[in-house]
Amino acid sequence: MTTHTMTTPQPKRINDAQVQQIPKRINDAQVQQIRQLYADGQSQSQIAKSFGMRQTNVSKIVRGDTHKNAPGPINKVGRASGERHGLTKLSTEEVAQMRTMRTELGTSYNDLSRVFNLSPTQCRLICMGVARVNG
Repeated sequence: MTTHTMTTPQPKRINDAQVQQIPKRINDAQVQQIRQLYADGQSQSQIAKSFGMRQTNVSKIVRGDTHKNAPGPINKVGRASGERHGLTKLSTEEVAQMRTMRTELGTSYNDLSRVFNLSPTQCRLICMGVARVNG
């Protein structure tokens, strides 16, 4: 006759990489600090590294999707647009000029594209307010 002994299962060991994946609760002071760092121009990736979290979590914090009642500036703007966008080709004044040329002078999209060095389609989208909504 054999006897069976019960063994207590040992807890799994986790390594340093797995520890970083465990979600950490952050307090309102940390949320405020994250939002302020982002408002001051630090990238979300840099902030995430310094707080040991993922960039997507920092994004949710600075947009106010999480920790809605915590203090600190909330970035409701989203992506950079208009002149704030690093790849913009037109200033806000040029966008206004393009729209004026189209509405008041009836300038064709092809002519606008030659003047502003853009495609006719991009000129149409800007004039219609689909692109560069706020100028």
